[in-house]
Amino acid sequence: MTLRYKRYRKELAMPVFRELSSVKCLVVQIDIVSLLAGGVGRYNDNRQIFLDLFKTFRTDSSLGSRIMRLFKLWSRRFERVAFVAVKADMVRPSDIENKKLE
Repeated sequence: MTLRYKRYRKELAMPVFRELSSVKCLVVQIDIVSLLAGGVGRYNDNRQIFLDLFKTFRTDSSLGSRIMRLFKLWSRRFERVAFVAVKADMVRPSDIENKKLE
């Protein structure tokens, strides 16, 4: 298990952080249709993923500060972050009225 995790970090996770260290703007796509179809559980899971992701990039978190030092991110910050609701045009008014996210 440890070997697989190290390989995952080396081949997948760290390259993503390297790429993020060079960008100024970030676009986060949120699939509204999947969130509505998945119900409260999927909504809560996605919410937690976003909270954890942004906590990681905070310099006052231990993991965040290690990543910042590793890639020298402390001198760079995202200038803009856009949250884009993809497929939002596929959401019917009844989906909103039924409050499927609650």
